[in-house]
Amino acid sequence: MDYQEIVDKIKKAAIKRFEASDKANSRAANRQYDIIWRILKNIQGDSELCRKILLELVESEESSVRVTAAAVMLRLGIDTEKAEKVLEDENEKGGSSGADAYITLYFWRDSKKSEL
Repeated sequence: MDYQEIVDKIKKAAIKRFEASDKANSRAANRQYDIIWRILKNIQGDSELCRKILLELVESEESSVRVTAAAVMLRLGIDTEKAEKVLEDENEKGGSSGADAYITLYFWRDSKKSEL
């Protein structure tokens, strides 16, 4: 898979994940998240490529793609300050992406407190 194919597949899965969530279909939403992780696992040996892809995705025009990319960045420890900022911005916008951003931030910050 080349760079653009990876970006496109992750975008598509992120959008489908939010569409499924909006329809309260958690099984389908989780399936899309699994697809994203499988794609990233295939490139995990190339941390710079993974970073480049996520930094591109977090700038997407699609809120669902931005929120998904930011959540993955937090989990992988990639530019966490930028990821938090994106999630804060999306939280302020509201909607399902905003709700997902809020929950992600809540659990991320809670996990950071427990590390102290």
